[in-house]
Amino acid sequence: MKLSQVVVVAAVSAVVTLATAQWIQPLGNSGGAASVAPYGKAYERVIRTNTLRCGFVPIANWFTKNPNTGEMGGIFKESADVVAQKLGVEIDWIETTFATFPQDLIDGKIDAYCAGMWPNPLRAKQTLSGQPHSFSAYAVYVRADDHRFDGKSLEQLNDPAVKIVTMDGEMGSQIYASQFAKASRVSLPQTSDISQIIESLVTKKADVIFFEVAVAADFSSKNPNKIRELYPNKPIRLLPITFAVAKGEQQLMEMLDVAVNEARYEGAFDAILRKYEKRPGDFYRVARPFEATP
Repeated sequence: MKLSQVVVVAAVSAVVTLATAQWIQPLGNSGGAASVAPYGKAYERVIRTNTLRCGFVPIANWFTKNPNTGEMGGIFKESADVVAQKLGVEIDWIETTFATFPQDLIDGKIDAYCAGMWPNPLRAKQTLSGQPHSFSAYAVYVRADDHRFDGKSLEQLNDPAVKIVTMDGEMGSQIYASQFAKASRVSLPQTSDISQIIESLVTKKADVIFFEVAVAADFSSKNPNKIRELYPNKPIRLLPITFAVAKGEQQLMEMLDVAVNEARYEGAFDAILRKYEKRPGDFYRVARPFEATP
């Protein structure tokens, strides 16, 4: 491997390690009856203690934790602080994982997941998702100097001559299965580092990847002229990002939603998102349900 490739691979890992962990849906048996938390238990605890025990997983942009100082930051750290202030409660932050946080909610180890969850049908068996804070976009990416696919439609990428890299259980694998099953697949095991998706594209092991726009923009800001969006400003997926509570905790979810909606309508979330955008439009806002007339 050339020195330039080594530098790029190292940079990829630094940018996206843990950045996209929540894209991954744990594999295995997802059948059977879903566990449900005792109704209102977390809500009653929050009201009694005036403390919201918030689960989080460190993810680039969305929630960060300095490994040396323990200082926390990121979009959802700041957003959760706004929500807590509106509710008049304190936050006790508790680190968890994407594989275990639904069960942590049910077991009462945390009251809410406050670092931004992407709802999906499997998570819905155990969790309630709230009103969207914002949306995360996935786009189609190719190498910056590769123009073979310019002018081609999405449907034309569904071809055995096109190599698409995916990771088992990750959102890109779901996109591939639903729209590009005829294309050649370069499959990475779920145990791989998520950075290997971009690495596979940059090092020409694949032609196309599906990746979160904000994370790709962060990578490109540190590694210019390596990758580009094939269809600029035309995401292939938009995923709502929400707070989450255990199934059965409607009262707590309703309380959080009131604060989330108020913060969104007054522009607090928009101001936070602007601080973290590498370029305008990296994060998709929720459309306002109203418009003033002259």
